[in-house]
Amino acid sequence: MTFVNQSTTSFSLEDELHYAKKAENIGLISLFMRDTTFIKKGKTAATFGYNPFVNLSHLAAHTKKIALGTGSIVTTLLHPVLTAKAAATFDLLSQERLPQSPALHRF
Repeated sequence: MTFVNQSTTSFSLEDELHYAKKAENIGLISLFMRDTTFIKKGKTAATFGYNPFVNLSHLAAHTKKIALGTGSIVTTLLHPVLTAKAAATFDLLSQERLPQSPALHRF
């Protein structure tokens, strides 16, 4: 099952939390979020362009067992040690719910 936002704006924090809880309640095993580097003009949601690990931490605080991950991380603009540290910290705080499937994106 895929949750698709058909509007021209991104999901709000409340929308993301609603869908994360819904996904967990219907028995889905994982939920992924994409990393975006910049906030695009016209995008009004609070989550577009922000750190995915911080965002996923918010979802982890309100869910119990669903795995939470990123589809990819834009690594060309991020320091690899800080990215690994953020991922490891999120994995610890979420009780090891970060799937180990890194994907790299290059410009």
